[in-house]
Amino acid sequence: MKFTYNWLKDYVSIKVGPEKLAEILTMSGLEVKALTKKADDYIFDCEVTPNRPDLLSLVGIAREVCALTGGHIKTSLNKIKSNIKEKNGFQVLVKDKTACPRYMAVVVKDVCVGGSPAWLKKRIEAIGLRSVNNIVDITNYSLWELGQPIHAFDLDKLNKQIIVRFANPGEKITIIDGKTMELDARTLLICDNANPVAIAGIMGGKETEVKKETKNLLLEFACFDPKIIRRATRNLGLSSDSSYRFERGVDLEVLPFAAKRTLDLIKNVSKDCCVKQVTDLGTKTGYKKTIILEPDKLNNVLGVSITDSKISRILKSLGLKLAKLENSFSVKIPSFRPDLSIEEDLFEEVARIHGYSNIKNTQPYIKFNSVKDDPAENIKRIAKQSLLREGFFEAITYSLLSAALAEELGFANTESLELLNPLSQEASVLRPSLLPGLLQVVKNNIARQNKDLKIFEIGNIFNKDKETARLAFVATGIDYSAVNSRVNVCVETSTLHLKGVMENIFSSLGIEDVEFLPCHEKLFHRGESFIAKNKSTTLAIIGKVEKCALESMEIKSQDVFACEIYLDSVKKIAKLLSGFKPYSQYPFVVRDISLLVEDKVVFKQIISTIKDLNILSIEEIKLADYYKGKHIPKGFKGLTVSIKYRSDQHTLTDSDINSMHDNIKQALKTKLEATFR
Repeated sequence: MKFTYNWLKDYVSIKVGPEKLAEILTMSGLEVKALTKKADDYIFDCEVTPNRPDLLSLVGIAREVCALTGGHIKTSLNKIKSNIKEKNGFQVLVKDKTACPRYMAVVVKDVCVGGSPAWLKKRIEAIGLRSVNNIVDITNYSLWELGQPIHAFDLDKLNKQIIVRFANPGEKITIIDGKTMELDARTLLICDNANPVAIAGIMGGKETEVKKETKNLLLEFACFDPKIIRRATRNLGLSSDSSYRFERGVDLEVLPFAAKRTLDLIKNVSKDCCVKQVTDLGTKTGYKKTIILEPDKLNNVLGVSITDSKISRILKSLGLKLAKLENSFSVKIPSFRPDLSIEEDLFEEVARIHGYSNIKNTQPYIKFNSVKDDPAENIKRIAKQSLLREGFFEAITYSLLSAALAEELGFANTESLELLNPLSQEASVLRPSLLPGLLQVVKNNIARQNKDLKIFEIGNIFNKDKETARLAFVATGIDYSAVNSRVNVCVETSTLHLKGVMENIFSSLGIEDVEFLPCHEKLFHRGESFIAKNKSTTLAIIGKVEKCALESMEIKSQDVFACEIYLDSVKKIAKLLSGFKPYSQYPFVVRDISLLVEDKVVFKQIISTIKDLNILSIEEIKLADYYKGKHIPKGFKGLTVSIKYRSDQHTLTDSDINSMHDNIKQALKTKLEATFR
């Protein structure tokens, strides 16, 4: 919003200079972006927030200055009165009262169109507008003065009547700047009986513009739905000073004032003109609200002590009407302040005018409440810590992906949520899994020669029923945390490595008895992927990513392994430890068992067989070696099981360990038909 210092002084007595006024306005919330001296005047360029359309006019800014500086509104402003009475009005048909709640049409005959007087031209050009002719310049002047957009039509070029309607599909109009715009059914138009003559609230048509030969005018003063104007400006890529105001909302009650002021100015430059017809359709009453304001509450919230009389004076200076009640004020909100709807809005107005700098810093009262333990957040924290210990890095990816990619990766189904109006086809579906985003991270890193990756993400995925929490991690290249330092061999990442990472997470969450079943998901390679389950609950999916899926992501040079854990399912069975268990102060002993078992025997059976013995001194069981080949019969496999023994009560002796070890071997031989090497 641009205006000049001298122009503003026509409406309000100003007690401070331009620089000081700029500072005061900025500190009150009306930021002055630039203050430029030009000849004997100063040009203010202000940033008006969307909730304050009343400040898009000189009258609105004058009202603000009056409240901030203690000046007074000049009497010349009060002469703008609504004394236009409807006569035999011009025929107007408004087809959608919601889109156009009020429409005024004023017929003015015998006008003299020519150059603008020097004073008018000077003010118009000072704020960056181009002087066109006296009539167009007056409509711009009134727009800046009262914030009400006005459009002037050449009456003789209109066909009988004005119709406010939405465009027919494919309908076109040539606007004032000569461009032909193709319209859709959501664009509101001003039409005559034959053709569109203006795009409502945005720009007039070329055919009916006011020129030097124009003799008769139809002046339009209207109010349009901000949403409709905003949508049209975006769809058409077209904006104007009028649309800027209509998008933010104009004061419905200011229309007759704007009409009277505009007609006064036209008569000033064209003395022989006369008003012949006036039409005023629609709602006459704008925004109305009554708010009860309690001064004690205001002072408590702001941390100040402002008297009732000062509160009253501040609010009245802003154009609000007050009535004193016993311990409060009844405040009537005028139509030009639709941003004021609750008591706290009035607190802010008082604080602004009182001055934020006059509110002293005080220590806020903080009431501490106990924080309830959230199991879901604890699970995420524990899982994250486990992954960080394994050398993984956390990533945050977009929640949107393309529908085509979702289909290629096997996530396209009826449960996917597609955006109704996506910004691009690359971001048209809410993610049904965290893995596509992580694979995109892998792709970007490999393209930059960073080929050894371990990354994870905790986030939500979406389907039509609900939003659920997931944890996903992927790895590719060399797993440096698994390098065997004894033989200096680099270890390539595999499904087994990720399985170990996942089992560590489950172990830290107190989840046991996890079984692995074959996976048939499109994203994963059959034979190298599994579904992790606890009884009937699916906990995760893990495996090697299918090569065709990697190719769709443009990952062609190396294998990628991925896991996705269903945190909502994990939460149901997790057993989080509530306390610390002291470490044993006695030493441990590790003994290995080398055995032969049939291929059909899985390692879980070995662990279950040992655990069924309920030997309390067993601290850990792990697979130390796996071998097939020379000296191993066909259909069998060689395993080395490493068992750590430790007691919490005493140091274990050889005889203690031998006894437990022999019992384990006997159980393996009996239940699994194992032989020992």
